[in-house]
Amino acid sequence: MTPSCRPTAPNRFCPSNPIEEGVVIALEPPKIQVPDSVLDDLKSRLERALWTEQLPGIDWDYCSNLGYVKELVKYWRTKFDWRGQ
Repeated sequence: MTPSCRPTAPNRFCPSNPIEEGVVIALEPPKIQVPDSVLDDLKSRLERALWTEQLPGIDWDYCSNLGYVKELVKYWRTKFDWRGQ
């Protein structure tokens, strides 16, 4: 029996246990609750990030461009709505 074919969870992948015609299954997005202290800690860590210098002649060749990453972290720190996600 595959994980998607449990008798207690009928679905389209398990023909021996079909969902009854006309049955409506309501899907709800998961509710994620992150304490303010965790987001405060994240903001503090982003503010304290230590940056190295960009290697000469290296832009996107080995991982990410340093300027891009700095701008991304600034966006996360100042504008990104962590609660809205």
